[in-house]
Amino acid sequence: MPLDKRANDRAPIDRSSADRTWDRTITPEETLTICPAAISSHGRNWADLFVVQRTGRDGLIEYPPVDHHVISVQQSGALLLSRRLGGDTQRRRAAAGSVSVTPAGEASEWQWEGLYGRIEVYLPQSRVEQVVAEALDIDAERLEIAPSLAVRDFPAEQMARGLLQELQVPALASAVYAERFALLLAVHLVRAHSTLRRPSGARKGGLTPFALKRVKEFIEAHLAEDVSLGDMAATAGLSVFHFCRSFKQSTGMTPHQYQLYRRIERAKELLADRSLSLASLSVAVGFSSQSHFSTAFRKIAGTSPHRFRSEL
Repeated sequence: MPLDKRANDRAPIDRSSADRTWDRTITPEETLTICPAAISSHGRNWADLFVVQRTGRDGLIEYPPVDHHVISVQQSGALLLSRRLGGDTQRRRAAAGSVSVTPAGEASEWQWEGLYGRIEVYLPQSRVEQVVAEALDIDAERLEIAPSLAVRDFPAEQMARGLLQELQVPALASAVYAERFALLLAVHLVRAHSTLRRPSGARKGGLTPFALKRVKEFIEAHLAEDVSLGDMAATAGLSVFHFCRSFKQSTGMTPHQYQLYRRIERAKELLADRSLSLASLSVAVGFSSQSHFSTAFRKIAGTSPHRFRSEL
């Protein structure tokens, strides 16, 4: 590894360079130029995760702020590990399987003594915000991911090891596998490594009738498009958090559940036109593939699109 030194040759971790001001954040891929990886997900179609494995012995390294949260899992045991973060330095004996979390946007400086083997999973803030808005009923503006160093966290450890195994032995549907773990890891990060403050004043009564009508019309007009929660929330004139909460109070469904339901209802209407192939119909109602459409249709309608059409 670059900057790799023996312990008695290293500068102390609390040197002044650790307090420098960085002009920008870097991407997970850019960390590879600072500290090369034994293996990484660079070049994989893993839209919501970046995973690396780094190895070495005795070293000191400094990272600029990274625009993702970083979940690190120590593979080797009995490692003396130090991390400087936000002007504070922590030192711990890191056992095999211990987990460290570095929040997005934080510069960090690491120093270690011993054999170094670590899995690093980089998770975008956007994925965390999506989980907060859709699933956990938490105001994203009042939640922060908290740093931790060399703590026991079995779920995070197992997810990181599973992702590394997927990198080492690629299997079918690798991107789907990674997407699922991105969601699970985001939920776990919020539950186990955040301030987890709930809003003190919950919004009552759902959307106003006028706002609900506008949102439904917007969704209906864009069924074939990948509409974001931000777009829907802007239509209602609310923050994403309050919109998701209020929409579910009004409809009993999350915005994406409602969008999926309306896509299937539109598909039922289009299935009456037998000149339309299932492949073209799938695209017309916003699905990326016929197989994705068929799976969603069966889940909601209780039958396959082909059988539904044959019974019309």
